[in-house]
Amino acid sequence: ISACFQAGGKYLISGESGGGKSTLLSLIAQPAGRAYTGHIQLGGVELGEVDANWYGTAVCPVFQEPWLFHVTLEENILLGRNIPKAEYIHVIRKLNLGYLLERYQGQEITPQILEKLSGGERQRVALARAIVGHPSLYLLDEFTSALDRENARQAEELLLGEKAGIIHVCHKADPALAGRY
Repeated sequence: ISACFQAGGKYLISGESGGGKSTLLSLIAQPAGRAYTGHIQLGGVELGEVDANWYGTAVCPVFQEPWLFHVTLEENILLGRNIPKAEYIHVIRKLNLGYLLERYQGQEITPQILEKLSGGERQRVALARAIVGHPSLYLLDEFTSALDRENARQAEELLLGEKAGIIHVCHKADPALAGRY
């Protein structure tokens, strides 16, 4: 494959299972952790040579199966970053997660609590984590697969309003939003 994604561009890659969509995102999302042949460049620099600290703040992957840590909900989203509370709360509400914040305020997300969270709630927590970090590029792999239609549309609308670039991989795009990529 040969592709060029422009900074700030919104890209939608859809297609059948096994076509390599997730593999492409996985390669971009793991600059030092995966061997590949060919070239993957970010800003003209070979991906393996990109400064890891910069990369960690500039590129944010959100995958279908998000990982949540055994810390509070707030800590899961903020990841130790100094983000104003009002901004964090705004994103939580935009993603329809205010009830989780109220329900688990200050509680560690234990394995028992984690089992109670739906796949859609986990995906939205991971998305909130991404959004509050203001990355330059979102790598989205089936990030709405566990969401109902309304929450999926709200999440996509929120992301499409961001100034950051997006590479969104999915099996089937929402026809109402596909034209905005």
